[in-house]
Amino acid sequence: MEAGQTLLVGMDLCRDFSQISCYNNNIFEPVNLITDMINDSEMISMKMAVNVNTGEWFFGEEAVDNAAFFEEVGMVEDLFDRAVSSKPVEVLGVKIKTVDIFEKFFRKYLSQLKRYNPNATIKKLVITVEDTNINLVSTIFEALLRLGLNRDRVSVIDHSQSYVYYALSQKKELWMNDVALFDFGSDGLKYYQISVDRKHRPITVSVGMTDYTQRLNLDLFKTVYVEQLRYIFETIARECLYKQIVSTIYVTGKGFEKSWADSVIKELCVGRRAFKGQNLFCWGACYAARSLAGETDHFNDFLFLSKDVVKGTVQVSACTQAKYGPVSLINAGELWYESDNSLDFILDDSNEIEIIVKNEFKNTRANYIIVLEGLKKRPNKATRLRLRARYIDNDSCVVTVKDLGFGEFFAGTDRVWEKVINISSI
Repeated sequence: MEAGQTLLVGMDLCRDFSQISCYNNNIFEPVNLITDMINDSEMISMKMAVNVNTGEWFFGEEAVDNAAFFEEVGMVEDLFDRAVSSKPVEVLGVKIKTVDIFEKFFRKYLSQLKRYNPNATIKKLVITVEDTNINLVSTIFEALLRLGLNRDRVSVIDHSQSYVYYALSQKKELWMNDVALFDFGSDGLKYYQISVDRKHRPITVSVGMTDYTQRLNLDLFKTVYVEQLRYIFETIARECLYKQIVSTIYVTGKGFEKSWADSVIKELCVGRRAFKGQNLFCWGACYAARSLAGETDHFNDFLFLSKDVVKGTVQVSACTQAKYGPVSLINAGELWYESDNSLDFILDDSNEIEIIVKNEFKNTRANYIIVLEGLKKRPNKATRLRLRARYIDNDSCVVTVKDLGFGEFFAGTDRVWEKVINISSI
């Protein structure tokens, strides 16, 4: 790689392990990085420990060894759950903020990129997690910001979205029909199915998930025979695929690491393609980084349906470059917790602002007028306003207008007008 090159990075961050990958422009696909130098593995355990006297941190098996031999070294327990609940972690009587721990983890983890290319910088980093709890997402953003990675260079997506990015980055014949995924993670088995609606413009992509963790989980490995495990999985798989037109089946997760389910997977492959591996979500995040960085237009014609993406495009009627028309603030398909944009403009002989909202999934639209009641009177074109649109969840958009005045000539009042728009009602 040449000096000064930028990296497109994907990371799969789970409760028990993590992976990191970079997009390789020579082979046109991601490559995983070796992160566990002791075991020569692409996966690193999320086990962490800290010396409460010196502040030195240990990761993976090194953390376990140090905690076993040194009384002043304590293991960090339930890191993800603590981040979700915004509670500090207590280690040997010392309370540590979860964001401080994530900062230490990312600092060490991202240093592996220097071994891959010592002179490159990160252009886009996409982290995928099983569930995008807002507290967890905020903790990740804050920890990376401390390392100099601003939010415009970082995105956090859930496993279903990284699955979509991975599946739709493969050869088209692999996703001509629905695409199935059996994910046997630390919690148990979950089934995801991608459906592509080519009749809609833009093409909509949805992912359905069914939770089978109560029927098939890692605890069963301790209590039942392999033949029973195989029978339970086959029964579930047949239920999932019954009368479904599925082109491809993916199988991933630590529960499938051994070969106990291979015979069932082979039977499911009759008339279908099947792939088994442990890097699907990590590579999906890497493909997402390539897309979100603008390195490919492959996904421009797709609109993802997900609990984390917004359904409404938000625009304002304004005059730009001598043309009057809608100017977009937020586009449908963006992640709701990343949808926050502002626009400054000058008011021209009016005290009203027209907001246009389009529900792209229902193909409907609505116009809203924000009347700037009480706006201080000034000469025409002597009032500068700041219009901000942001989502507070995946269905609620808040539009605010703030009076900024006009430089040194007319002081701003900082008065704010607000409109809350429910997208599903459009």
